[in-house]
Amino acid sequence: MNTAVAFSLLANPDRQDVLRELTTTDGPCTVDELTAVIADGGEDRATLERAEVELVHRHLPKLAAHDVVEWHGDAIECTAATAQLVELLEATDELLEVTDNR
Repeated sequence: MNTAVAFSLLANPDRQDVLRELTTTDGPCTVDELTAVIADGGEDRATLERAEVELVHRHLPKLAAHDVVEWHGDAIECTAATAQLVELLEATDELLEVTDNR
């Protein structure tokens, strides 16, 4: 995966949250679990429905198209690329933190 694609995938905060959740969970996550993550604590039906639509129709297809996740029905799993992207995200966050503190 080239740098432009990697940063494009990381450009969305919801995708960042999905990737972090996947790498901190043992085994696959479900659509419902990842929906709750990107719903950002919202528990009302409309918020959860919007989050699920975004996840299923936007984020997961984009991540799966670049082999960043394996998505089979309700199960979403990491690939080697998931960990690489999260490492890039964490390195970028650290760099930004250092430059913000100057």
